[in-house]
Amino acid sequence: MIEAGQVNEVREFFNQKDFDYDYTRGIRRAIGVPEFDEFFRAESQGVTDGRTMKKLLEVATDALKVNNCKLVSKQVEKIHRLYGIWKKNMHRLDATEVVLKEDNWEDRVLAKSLRIVHKFLYEDGGNGGCIEPAKIPIVAGFSHVLICPKREVKRFLDLTVEETSDLWLTAQKVGRQLESYHKASSLTLAIQDGPQAGQTVPHVHIHVVPRKGGDFEKNDKIYDAMDEKEKELKEKLDLDKERKDRSAKEMSQEAEEYRKLFL
Repeated sequence: MIEAGQVNEVREFFNQKDFDYDYTRGIRRAIGVPEFDEFFRAESQGVTDGRTMKKLLEVATDALKVNNCKLVSKQVEKIHRLYGIWKKNMHRLDATEVVLKEDNWEDRVLAKSLRIVHKFLYEDGGNGGCIEPAKIPIVAGFSHVLICPKREVKRFLDLTVEETSDLWLTAQKVGRQLESYHKASSLTLAIQDGPQAGQTVPHVHIHVVPRKGGDFEKNDKIYDAMDEKEKELKEKLDLDKERKDRSAKEMSQEAEEYRKLFL
């Protein structure tokens, strides 16, 4: 696995700005990810001593071997348990050659996975939030995202306790990934709750906006940007060339990139 390039594959799961990871949930609980925590932590801190890095890689590799053995043992136990239930012989099938074909991977694995993610984000019931890139970016060069509950609710005050919790937890997760993706330094999270607060869509939502130094001459002007209409905003901030409506294709591509971040 190491010789096949696993280190480089796993590296993309590590954000050098934030190593406070939860290895009990999501993709980071997969074998081959948490074992490399110390190795990539040292790498991000600029450790250049070859012997030290080699030792950390050996420790990670040994841990990977141990955890693979544990997984195989559990699988063998499960096979024996199922045999005891079914009383039928089980046969081993090596599908490596088929799976490695790129078209099979794209069509039979990746495409189905993306459909599952899309269903989770946009179709399933429950309290979780929907994620949608905004058509007009507030900060030039940074696309911001709207987080809304799946149930159509006009006001923030009308959300249930569960919906409120899920909405903000989703915003926190999305914000963390957006800041890393755009290499931003801060975030603005805002709700315009009601028409007098500037809400124009009757479905409560949180603006998650990556920020950078100097993006507004006066920091609070970002709230004016949320309140004003596009024409007034362009005239006031003189962003005619920088802030343009984006096509559905552009927003779809961006949404796909963001979904990869949030897996």
